[in-house]
Amino acid sequence: MHSRKIVWNEDESELLQQKFGFKESAAFDILWLHSELIGVKESTIVIEYPEANQIQFESLPSLKKFCCGDIVEWPSLKKVIVNHCPNIRKFGLGKTKSVILENQESLANIFESWDDFYSTIVEYEIDDSEELRKRMHNLRPSHFTNIVVFRAKNCDRILVDFISILMNRSKKLEVIEIQHCNLSHYYLFDFSNPTFLDEKVKYLTQIKELKLIQVYEVKALFYQDFQWHMEFKNLQIIHLETCPSILFLFTTSHEMKNLRKLFVSNCGALKTVIIGKEIPNSIDYFPQLDELILINLPNLTHIIHKEYARLCQNLHMMQVRLCKSLNWLPISITLTKMKIVDCDVLCKTIIVKNEEERGKTIFSQLKDVTLQNLRDLCVAFPSTSEFPSLETLRITNCPSLITFVEEPNELKEHQEQVTSTYFFPNSLSLEKLKVLYIIDQDVNEIWHSSSPSESFFQLENLTLSNSNKLSSVISSHMITRFNNMKELHLDKCESLITIFNLEYDKPDHPTEEMFPQLMTIALSNLNNLKFVWNKEPHVPFFSNLVSLFIVRCGSIESIFSLSSSKYLEKLKLLRLCSCKELMEVILSDENKNVSTIFP
Repeated sequence: MHSRKIVWNEDESELLQQKFGFKESAAFDILWLHSELIGVKESTIVIEYPEANQIQFESLPSLKKFCCGDIVEWPSLKKVIVNHCPNIRKFGLGKTKSVILENQESLANIFESWDDFYSTIVEYEIDDSEELRKRMHNLRPSHFTNIVVFRAKNCDRILVDFISILMNRSKKLEVIEIQHCNLSHYYLFDFSNPTFLDEKVKYLTQIKELKLIQVYEVKALFYQDFQWHMEFKNLQIIHLETCPSILFLFTTSHEMKNLRKLFVSNCGALKTVIIGKEIPNSIDYFPQLDELILINLPNLTHIIHKEYARLCQNLHMMQVRLCKSLNWLPISITLTKMKIVDCDVLCKTIIVKNEEERGKTIFSQLKDVTLQNLRDLCVAFPSTSEFPSLETLRITNCPSLITFVEEPNELKEHQEQVTSTYFFPNSLSLEKLKVLYIIDQDVNEIWHSSSPSESFFQLENLTLSNSNKLSSVISSHMITRFNNMKELHLDKCESLITIFNLEYDKPDHPTEEMFPQLMTIALSNLNNLKFVWNKEPHVPFFSNLVSLFIVRCGSIESIFSLSSSKYLEKLKLLRLCSCKELMEVILSDENKNVSTIFP
């Protein structure tokens, strides 16, 4: 019952006392009762079901309405199913996301009673073509004028017509999601068709998200005459998944100025993203694109038809995987994460920069790079590249990639006389690098002893595998840089004889301890490995080593000397397997008074 505020004054109280002879307290009671009776007459009882999210009416031949006269509120209601209720007229159910009608002959009446509902609904889901046809057959002018989100599943080509109606009716439509539909249309939206040239079609530019999953027969998203320009001001997300007939997405007549995420996967026929007339170099397509994900697009050869087209200048996250025909790729200097995997013919990347950004190519935000199974990639980054924020680098099976950055032009001109054997050239600074994986790469040497003084100081995890030309990993010139290293994994390096190569009794720079943070060493399938150290240092080392694995290292004869084993007090796990030549784990030395304790 609605509460009411009771207000009275002294004149009303005196009048009751004079006319009826009531005392003051009795006059107050009468005023209160009179006010309450009026309140009861005017009030309406509200019944609320706060947790109910689904209602089903089935085989109720006499049901006409849910309740009589009262107001019922369903704040969590998402789905209503009506089956075999021939006389139902009005529910009073408020807003809901989905309505399913089955075996209802009196559709006209029921939809008439729901006229306000479909006029105010903001989210609408449809589950099949028959349901959609019934809905279209009973459309009223006010229906779907406030629709914001539309989702459809298991529909045929009639869905395209219904979407056109929604676009023309609602200025608020922001999200279109289509799943498991066979639309039998060449274009999802064909703006070269005169029926689309209505002024109301501009409302399509209000759409923020377009999602298609398992949509068949459609060859492209948008198409229109190249002479007619159309700007999608608010489109922010495009998600396409398993749309096997799509050949391209846009023409050069479409501008996606606010597109922030483009996800395309399992679209086997897709050859390019943008087609159309030649575009000026000054035009930047997708200037706000933040995330680009392209997965399993076997026929994709390029994103746009001209290599010089400026694309994705503000891109932060790029993932390209299983694009077997892609031969070049635009790379933005604003990237934070870059992952390119299983692109067989990709041979180069094109760095996208503003015209005023000349000279150095500074990837100021790039933190994570993965390059994997790129058979033809010979250049990943130009010689002028700098990576002040790079923390994680994974390079796997890129046989044509001899060095991480391209050689400078002066070295190329004298390539016959000068051939770099270092994967990281001595001009490259990697001050923030923490994780380094180099797998299935024929690397002669990893780093140059004259690398910038701060390079590799933050390295924590080093993994090398299938580097068949590598003879040692860390030399005395570099050894003091790895005081932060925590994990070292070496596998299948056939030429590796020693891991730590001390050319002198002491490193170049004095140190109190070597590898003080190293906790895990894993050595496996190193057939020619003879020594962990070629000369054990005269300072403590491995003081925090917890796990040591040596597996299938057939040439190693011993691991540590007796005098150095005293530094291994933290060792908890020692695993030695299939080392045929191993004779002693701890090698005796001249110091007979040293005792070894592994607490």
